[in-house]
Amino acid sequence: MKYYIGIDVSSRKLNIHVTNNEKGADYEIANTEEAIHQFIDTLSGNPKEYIVWVESTGRYHRKAQKCFIDSGFEFYILNPILTKKIISSTIRKKKTDKSDAEIITFLLSQNEGQKVAGNQSIKKSILRTSHTLIK
Repeated sequence: MKYYIGIDVSSRKLNIHVTNNEKGADYEIANTEEAIHQFIDTLSGNPKEYIVWVESTGRYHRKAQKCFIDSGFEFYILNPILTKKIISSTIRKKKTDKSDAEIITFLLSQNEGQKVAGNQSIKKSILRTSHTLIK
């Protein structure tokens, strides 16, 4: 059985929705490596049973990306425009961190997003920042 993890990221916290398409659970943790590792330790089963999706948020999703990939999870980055598009198509047009995490998990089932292999994108971001600072 596959479990799906959708993460809405902000600078200080992660709103996480975990589901196996039958039932879901919501969590809110600090956006720190320590808190992310503690959350990963609470997950049962093999990391290969999980697929993690996160909205691309500049640098704020990088800690989660590193922690999950280093722990052996399949990790995808989602364009935030897709999340906004889904929210705008709902009747209530509500936007909360919890609903964003659920929508990210829904988009996972629609095969949206880009799979991240290793921490290559983190290195790429560091090089871009370095190049900008040098200029």
